[in-house]
Amino acid sequence: QGERPDAGRADAVWLEPALAFGFGEHATTRMAAKVVERLVRAGAATVLDVGTGSGVLALVALHAGADSAVGVDIDAESVRAAKQNARLNGATKRARFSGTAVEKVTGSFDVVVANVDRGTLLDLAAPIARRVSPAGALVVTGILDDDRADIEGRYRELGLEPALRLHEGGFLLVCFRAPRGAARRAARVAKKAPSRR
Repeated sequence: QGERPDAGRADAVWLEPALAFGFGEHATTRMAAKVVERLVRAGAATVLDVGTGSGVLALVALHAGADSAVGVDIDAESVRAAKQNARLNGATKRARFSGTAVEKVTGSFDVVVANVDRGTLLDLAAPIARRVSPAGALVVTGILDDDRADIEGRYRELGLEPALRLHEGGFLLVCFRAPRGAARRAARVAKKAPSRR
C-alpha cells in the first residue's frame, strides 16, 4: 500500500482506492481534468481545487506542469485520501490539502476548479470567484445541463464571463474567464448580496 504499481511511468496519476469522490470514472471529473490540463499546459501555474475529493484534479494540474496546487474539502476522509494520493505521486512538496473552508482560503489562483453540486456553486459563488486571479479561469462542473442559466447568471454577476462549455452524459462544465478587476467586483457584490442559503 502507498507504492505505485509502476513507478517508471510518467504518463499517469496514481490514486489509492478510498471513500472520496473523484477517480475519473464520472463524466464531470473527466471533463474537469481535461480542461484543467489544457489550462495548465497553456501557462497556468497555480490551481485551487474546491471540493477536492480524492485530489485528482489538483494532481492532474501538477502532472501537467503546474507549480503548485491547493485542494480543500470539508470532508476529513477526502483530505486524508488526497494527502495519501499526493504521496503516491511524489507531489507532497507542490500539493497542499486541507479542510479549510473556501471562504477562508487566501490568495489568488490562475485556475480555480470546483466539481461540486449546484447548491454549493450558488451558495459559495462569491468566495469561489474571489480566489480567481486577474485574467484567470474558473472551471465549474458537477451540475446538469438544466442548471446552466442559474450558474452562469450568478457568476456573471460576480464579473466572470463564460468562455467554454462542455457537455457529457447530461452533465455540464462551464469555464469562466476573469477580466481584470473581477475579484474586486466579486468582493463588492458579496458584501451587498443577501445570503442564498
